[in-house]
Amino acid sequence: MVGTTFRRVGQAGLQGFWLSDEGKLADLMRACGLDELVYLSTCNRVEFDFTCPATQTIVECRRRLYAYFHPQAAGGRRAAAATLHAYAGEGAAEHLFEVAASIDSMVPGEAQILGQVKAALRLAQRLDLCGAELGRVFAEAFAAAKRVRHMTCLGSGTVSVLSLARDTLDKALKPPATLVVIGAGEMAQQCGLMFGQRPGTQICFVNRSLAPA
Repeated sequence: MVGTTFRRVGQAGLQGFWLSDEGKLADLMRACGLDELVYLSTCNRVEFDFTCPATQTIVECRRRLYAYFHPQAAGGRRAAAATLHAYAGEGAAEHLFEVAASIDSMVPGEAQILGQVKAALRLAQRLDLCGAELGRVFAEAFAAAKRVRHMTCLGSGTVSVLSLARDTLDKALKPPATLVVIGAGEMAQQCGLMFGQRPGTQICFVNRSLAPA
C-alpha cells in the first residue's frame, strides 16, 4: 500500500495524486508494473492498494507511483518518501483495516469511509483491475470494520466532520443567511441536504466545474 493523507501533504497536496479520469487507472497500473490495484481517493486521503511481482520492492513501487503523478519533479526516491507513506505485507493489510474501520480517519468513528472503501473496490472490480488476492484482503477489512463498529464505542453514534461542525453552523446561520459550500463531493451533498430546507437559509455551491455543482 502506498498513499498519503492531509496530515502529510495538506489538502492542496492531495490534489497532486487525484485521478479525475478512471480510465487512467489501467495506464497507471501498467506504468508502475502492478498486478492488481484498488485506488481510494477521498477529501482527506489518496491510497493505492496493490499487488506486484516479488522482484519489485515497496520502495520502487512508491518511487514509480510518485513519478507517474510528478514526472518532472526532482528528488526521486527521497521526494517520494517525503510525500508518500508505504506499507507491505501484513503492515499494508493492517493499515487497510484501520482505514476501513475509520480508526485512521480525521474524525475517528466517522461513518463515510467504509462506504468509500467499498466503492473503490467496486470500481477496481468493474475495471478488471482487482483479482482474488486483493479481493480477499478487502473482504477481511470489511469484516474487521464491522466488528469494530459493533464491539467498540466507535460505532455508538453517527460521526462525521459535518456532524461535528453542525452546532457551530447552527449558531452562525442566523436567517436570512447564505451558506457557501465549496466542492460537490459527498460531504457537500450532505451539507446541502442538512441545511437546504432550513427556513431563511440559501446555499451557494462553488465548484471547479458547473455540472456537478
